[in-house]
Amino acid sequence: MNTKLAAALSIFESLGWAEAAPEQAALLPIGTKEQQKTALEGLTKGQWRGVNANHEMLAYYAIRVGVSPRRALQLLPCWRQPELTDVVATRSAAWVTEFINRVCSSDYRMFENAVSVVGETAVELVIRFNLPVPERVDYIKDWAGVVAGHISDYP
Repeated sequence: MNTKLAAALSIFESLGWAEAAPEQAALLPIGTKEQQKTALEGLTKGQWRGVNANHEMLAYYAIRVGVSPRRALQLLPCWRQPELTDVVATRSAAWVTEFINRVCSSDYRMFENAVSVVGETAVELVIRFNLPVPERVDYIKDWAGVVAGHISDYP
């Protein structure tokens, strides 16, 4: 493991992220400005294979300290909708917009008309940030799938 990643892991652990539950990820401390800078340097590049840490929580921490949306999507080992939504919502509107534009694509859709793996998160983020509706067919598919799922919940 490279020294920058080791330093990032040390900060991650010292702040209590290693023992925390995913539901806490949006509220956990991310450290001082210096710690954030050091963590970001270690988490921005490279592989995490062989890293003895909870990769989901490490990915959430990486998002919180400032990795790009592209990097965030490379890191996430799973897609827990409420937790991911809350963590992504800690970022700026510009970051969220880029994230939505990246995830609303056929790359993250298992079937032609299914909601993408983070479609629910994308729709929730547009609402939370009061963003303009993305002019992307894949976002509209996600929106329609999410709405249809909620409508089917009613008797």
